[in-house]
Amino acid sequence: MEALQKSITFISYSRKQLYFAEALALHLQNADINIWFDLQQLQAGTEWSEGLKDGVRGAKQMVLVVSQAALDSPYTQDEWKGFVEKGNPLVLVIVETVELPEELKGLPTYDFRGEFNKKLHELAAFLKSEAEPLYDQIPVPNQFRLATKLPRAIWLILAAQFGVFIALGLSFLMALFLNIEELLRQAQFASLAGGTKFFLGLLVFSLLVGLRYALPFLHHKLEYKKIKRSVLFNFLLMLPALIATGQIGLSDTASGSYIYLVIIGIMALLTLFAYAFFSRHSAGLLRWMQSEEELQNLRRRVHQPLVVISTFDIDIANKRRGKAIQYTIHTDPADKPFARWVIKIFKKAGHTHVLIEENPEQHIALLSNRSSDAWVQEITSNYAGKLLFIVISTIEFKDSLKETGRYQWVDARGGDKPDIVGLARSLGDVDAWQREAAIEATPARINYWKVPDSISFLKRIMEIFAIYILVFGITDLVGFLLSFFGILNGEGGSIPKSITLVFIAIISFWLTSKSLVYRKLAAFSTYSIFGSGVLLASWLGTVPLMRELSWVLIPLIFYTAWDSHFWLPASAKINSDEVGIKETITHAFRKRNIILISAWVFGILGFSLFIQITLG
Repeated sequence: MEALQKSITFISYSRKQLYFAEALALHLQNADINIWFDLQQLQAGTEWSEGLKDGVRGAKQMVLVVSQAALDSPYTQDEWKGFVEKGNPLVLVIVETVELPEELKGLPTYDFRGEFNKKLHELAAFLKSEAEPLYDQIPVPNQFRLATKLPRAIWLILAAQFGVFIALGLSFLMALFLNIEELLRQAQFASLAGGTKFFLGLLVFSLLVGLRYALPFLHHKLEYKKIKRSVLFNFLLMLPALIATGQIGLSDTASGSYIYLVIIGIMALLTLFAYAFFSRHSAGLLRWMQSEEELQNLRRRVHQPLVVISTFDIDIANKRRGKAIQYTIHTDPADKPFARWVIKIFKKAGHTHVLIEENPEQHIALLSNRSSDAWVQEITSNYAGKLLFIVISTIEFKDSLKETGRYQWVDARGGDKPDIVGLARSLGDVDAWQREAAIEATPARINYWKVPDSISFLKRIMEIFAIYILVFGITDLVGFLLSFFGILNGEGGSIPKSITLVFIAIISFWLTSKSLVYRKLAAFSTYSIFGSGVLLASWLGTVPLMRELSWVLIPLIFYTAWDSHFWLPASAKINSDEVGIKETITHAFRKRNIILISAWVFGILGFSLFIQITLG
């Protein structure tokens, strides 16, 4: 028993169930089980496929997190099939309904779809040889491939997404119970009362809204921000629900009035709780979700208490130093600001930056869309075994990068300091328990556009500013043309000022793509041009509230410049064979900008012309 308890247990899973697998690993480690979990054990720069194979070879037990994605993954299949062929013990942890292959049937099975803590206790007891194995029933997918057994956290989110529909449905049933004759009289479809029409319309609308978000959520495909958006939207719909419920006869009696107020009040509080607290602190929700950038704060809040010695706190992490190493950084001249930022963080961790000629222990290459394709291949070839990559911007994962992609990468595209701190401690051979819970380093989602929060914020500011002044610039031009052709009386706008405003708007849109998306323009040029545009638009004096807005915009520009200046490039020539970003991302940005500009401009222009013609 003692030998089995100290043996290594390998966690095999699909990256789509990353947060569930990480929670499982951390909980089992807290139960004094020796777990091999890839994001803890694979140090940056190692060849991840070989590292996984070494982990499987050294393990005596394996826990397979069973999902459809895991069964379809060739990497996961190689792990569990090789383990089964050797006759080693394999345990199934079920997280969704699947069709199990014959090789996995009859093995110890733990159904985690419902109560996580209870099943975790039972699994830990078995892995420590303190209990007999369980053989829970394997859930079979239904016709719609929807789960019939869900964690309580997921039921709460679903209830919040259908909050208005549930409130209206319960209110209608209560009204039917209290005043059935009046309701039947109103519900004659030949002459529906106005209040009844509104009620039924809102009932159907709330059902459609709930289905719109609930179906992808149940398939683990709904983004975190859309979950919060759906819950917030249901909360905002509570007011029209209150009005609709009051129009179908519930207020005819004192008891009915109190009951429907209580029903709607309870659902409103539930949706507000789901939005304001639960979605920001729920471990159950985190375990349900697929990996995405928006969830990192929730991940840290939930998993930090599970890490016995490690911490997500940067200041505390900096105090626990491992061995100091000498390293060098390879980078394109455009990415030198990011290199200086990394060097500063590594210095606090005790590491020393040296020149290539001084034979450093570790080579670090900064990989971005500005990197030369040939340079990346040369670096990979020359320093294999002593090289790791820090990815600092979204890139296109081309065939030429396949050799590079064999190694564990550090995804620093969000400009998060904890990622670099964790890397510094990893290179210092600090034990996984004393580092952050894991370095999420993999090229799996490298094609997904990702930037620091302040850069994303600056992009929104530029777009809103450009649309705002573009509307007034085009309005003045349209007014001039209408006056010129005699359609409207009076003088049109100032042509030079209008053209200047349109030009500033176009430049602002150009900056958002050229600098913030494609990183082709240096930070100093980006902030200088945008700041000058704001001041010029304010000086022209033709845009309402522009001078007041400039007092807000200029400090925001300085804030983003201070917070994320290291992410924007320095002045450097553009390589002819740059890695670049994926073409689909380029198309997506162009399409989004066209729709955004067209919707705002034509909408506001149409409204302005309607007002002018009506008043004229």
